[in-house]
Amino acid sequence: MTLHVFPQYSVSSVNHFHLLKQGDKIPDYELVHLINYPAKSEVLSKFRGKLLILDFWDTYCSACINSWPKLLKLQEHFKDSIQIILVNPWQSEAVVRDCFRTRKKLANIKMTLPTICGDTVLLQLFPVSGLPYIVWIDGKGYLKLYTSGTSLTERNISAILDKKDLPIPQAIGNENLITDDFTQPLFVNGNGGHVNKVLWQSILTKGEDSLFPDYGIRHYDTIGFKARCINCYLSRLYLLAYGRKLNSMGYVDGGLQNRIHWEVKDFINYLEPTNGEAVFNKDLYIYSMTTPPIGFDSVQVIMQADLKRYFGFEAKWIKETSTCMVLEAKDTGKINYRRGDSILKIENEGLHLNKVKVSSLIASLEDAIGLFHYSPYPLVDATGLTGLLGEIFIKTNMENLNSLNDALKQYGLHFTIKDQEIDRLLINDIKYRETYGR
Repeated sequence: MTLHVFPQYSVSSVNHFHLLKQGDKIPDYELVHLINYPAKSEVLSKFRGKLLILDFWDTYCSACINSWPKLLKLQEHFKDSIQIILVNPWQSEAVVRDCFRTRKKLANIKMTLPTICGDTVLLQLFPVSGLPYIVWIDGKGYLKLYTSGTSLTERNISAILDKKDLPIPQAIGNENLITDDFTQPLFVNGNGGHVNKVLWQSILTKGEDSLFPDYGIRHYDTIGFKARCINCYLSRLYLLAYGRKLNSMGYVDGGLQNRIHWEVKDFINYLEPTNGEAVFNKDLYIYSMTTPPIGFDSVQVIMQADLKRYFGFEAKWIKETSTCMVLEAKDTGKINYRRGDSILKIENEGLHLNKVKVSSLIASLEDAIGLFHYSPYPLVDATGLTGLLGEIFIKTNMENLNSLNDALKQYGLHFTIKDQEIDRLLINDIKYRETYGR
């Protein structure tokens, strides 16, 4: 059943009453302008001993009118245990009677329930916030519940009559409703209040200095997946969306921006600085997405669609020959893992590793050492080692390629700059390519 929300109607100037809360005693108010009832008025105390159900409606609420067959059946089923009364405080008896006649003619539904017409004083007692709106009053004359029309069921009526507890949702009155600013994003900067649990969300904004940088796609048992790229350049955002796999730290392996082939106008604005330049928020983005546990690949598909919608770029992995920084091994027997615990420690003054994959070494070098992090050349593993790296310990200047290669000689390892076929992420702007012939 759809909740029909209506504008605020003027209420009678009589101010003898106040809005009632759950558990309040109902004043012995005299209901007026009754039809389908032996008298034109009746005091509320007349219905003591019964579960009194007031169903607020008007002729503009299709959900209200469509519920009439249900109301008639409920009244017939529970007989004298309950009394359902229709309440239309805003419209006259003539308008209500005309609606009854029309419904009888069109749908052969004859409304016989007692109905209150045009009694606006009732709006001083009950905080009607939408239609259909149901007021439940117990047999002793106390306010039991405010609910929407969907809660008016045989099961719920039986539970209340039998004094059983059921989780029947309370309706919210106008005084507690939050009105949001439609021109602003919902739940951002408190617009619309704050939600307890976000089921699904994706948001893209410009950078914000006060937020700590973060990057990765992670899975949580309680909420599902979180994709976050806080204060990142666009190149990093695309690598998160198109990275090939997730590592144990929640990062997406895919290399650095030197693995991206741009066919986009002014693409330099999307790259992370390589010379220590200051970072400005105009070049940074914040992307955050929360999803249920739909799977890592699905998270990336949604993220890719978000990026395409906003930036309009096409992106895909391609094979391409490019100048690379290649790690080679003369004899993998010298570097095979033999014994000992896992160690992966990389600093500017050297490295110490044992029982780690070559891919982990590559990723750590790209992350921690400027020689590789800011290199124009993608770092590639060509050692041929399929197992784990064994005990390797060197002390040297990790920012100097010659010094690093000298230190690695004892292990038969060497970095060489040469052409190699690799996977690169092609990002192109179709409109720009068509315009400039690229």
